[in-house]
Amino acid sequence: MWNSLSRVIIFLLVFYLAGYLLYDGLHAFATGNYAQAFLEAGDNPYAAKWMQLVQGLGINPIGTFMKSIHVLWGLWGLWALSLFTFNVWGSRWNLFFYCICCLWYMSFGSILAVLAMLFLFFMRSK
Repeated sequence: MWNSLSRVIIFLLVFYLAGYLLYDGLHAFATGNYAQAFLEAGDNPYAAKWMQLVQGLGINPIGTFMKSIHVLWGLWGLWALSLFTFNVWGSRWNLFFYCICCLWYMSFGSILAVLAMLFLFFMRSK
């Protein structure tokens, strides 16, 4: 019972995280800015915490590179999630690694990724 419930919770957390990354990247390509930036910032397009982190590393957060990272990270998450859903060998740790790689997407993505990692780590093996 716990294992089935864990799988459902993990699915929902990662689906929301990957789906939003994909949506945010596609939205940024279409409109020029991310949906999340306006939710957190109002008039300041660099108020999202992940944007400040990326800008501190010398990467333009509104540039094509970061928009592509959003889309690719979202697609990777949905792909890893589909492998996990069909119980493919190694998919649990692939999804765990994906969540580690999503920790940069602060605060929203970090919270979802940490919760998913906790469920993945404590999930029983068959």
